Amino acid sequence: MPVGIITLNSGVGYALGALCLAMLSVGVLRYTRDRRAGARDLTREQRARLRDQQRVREGMEELLQQLEEVTRRIDADVGTRFAKLEGLLRAADERIDCMQKLTGAPAVLAPDPPKADAGSSQPEGPVEQPETRRRQVYELADTGATAITIADRLHMPVGEVELILNLRRYR
Repeated sequence: MPVGIITLNSGVGYALGALCLAMLSVGVLRYTRDRRAGARDLTREQRARLRDQQRVREGMEELLQQLEEVTRRIDADVGTRFAKLEGLLRAADERIDCMQKLTGAPAVLAPDPPKADAGSSQPEGPVEQPETRRRQVYELADTGATAITIADRLHMPVGEVELILNLRRYR
């Protein structure tokens, strides 16, 4: 027998081998269990995030539906008001024409408005009748003039020119 080598009988060797195998198996089982538990926890977190995202999406869809409903209401209200405004403008134009016919006043120009300050945006010069002014604005716009150019040429506020042009689009 060589020196330094311990011989074990077959029973002790088998027991030691079985113990090593059992410890290795327990280690592998713990490792896989920990990994599965981590994966389960991760899956739970992912599910929780997905549920939160689903709730947010449902809330956003509900808000979108409400927004669409409000938009429909506003659109209907604006359309109604616009139609009323057009009717009032036509009625006012008719009344002005009727008054001019009764008084025999010229239909081209109205009296000069009071002069504004130098820094004011009010135009100077005679104010024409609404239908004449609209026709002139339309003619200049048809030639490609901008609202600012039209306002300068006709001595009108830019906002009034823009309003007339916007009303024309809806007619």
